[in-house]
Amino acid sequence: MNAHGTGTALNDSAEAALLARVLPAGPAVTSAKGVLGHTMGAAGAIEAALTVLTVQHGLIPPTANFERPGPDTDRIDVVAGSARSRGSHWR
Repeated sequence: MNAHGTGTALNDSAEAALLARVLPAGPAVTSAKGVLGHTMGAAGAIEAALTVLTVQHGLIPPTANFERPGPDTDRIDVVAGSARSRGSHWR
C-alpha cells in the first residue's frame, strides 16, 4: 500500500486507523512523501510511477524519516528503515 503519509500525528493516525479497519490482514505500507514532499498536481503521477516500479522490481521502499509508531500507526505494517523484498509480506 502506498499511503499518503503526511507525517502529522492527526493525519497519519486517521490514515492508519482506516487502513487497519479496511484491510485488517494488512499489506505492507510505505509512503514517498517523506522523500518527495508535497508535489501538488504531480503527486498522482509520481506515486503511480513509484508503485509500478515497486511491483516491477519486487522491492518495497521504506518510509523515509519514520522513526517510531504514533497513534494507530502501530496497527499497520509500515516498511521503515530499509527496503523490503517481495516475499511473505507481498499481498
